[in-house]
Amino acid sequence: MPTQSVGPLSKRQSNGAATLALLAASCSATLALAYPEGAPWGAADPGASEHCASCHWERDAVEQSEMIALRGLPAALTAGEQYNLQLMLEGTTFEVSGFQVIALMDHGTAGTFVPRDDDAETSVHGTAIRSTGVRANEDGSVRWQFDWRAPIGKLERVTFLIAASAANNDQSPFGDQIHYREITVPAASD
Repeated sequence: MPTQSVGPLSKRQSNGAATLALLAASCSATLALAYPEGAPWGAADPGASEHCASCHWERDAVEQSEMIALRGLPAALTAGEQYNLQLMLEGTTFEVSGFQVIALMDHGTAGTFVPRDDDAETSVHGTAIRSTGVRANEDGSVRWQFDWRAPIGKLERVTFLIAASAANNDQSPFGDQIHYREITVPAASD
């Protein structure tokens, strides 16, 4: 039986391999840069058409994640009051994290988020706030601080939809896991 020579690649094979490698690299870069300014507004809602886990899909999302904490909320909200909030994602299995929070009442959006002057890594869009970059996991948690002002006038219960990524810092959506949490706080008059 004749044997096939396993020598250097032909020019055609070499060009094909190079094209394949370039295509794979560009797809990876496109995925990593799909939303360089942060997740699309509304992505903290797992029921939205473009939610965080629709891009970071390799690992199952965690609903009502105990790894997420939103500190600074009172037992009952007061209309017009401003609250200093601290969002935390706790755990040791990830390197970096990003987030998005949306505030909603039964009849639409609720209140206004106010970024801290010293935090250039957040962006506000009405009743939503998101990170515009990732933060490193130091000592088992990532933290962000921002303010939220309750709406003036009739206040209903407010639901905060929170999404945070537990990411591996490889600049791609692969290997990351999205954590969701929904926190509802009644109005003082409820």
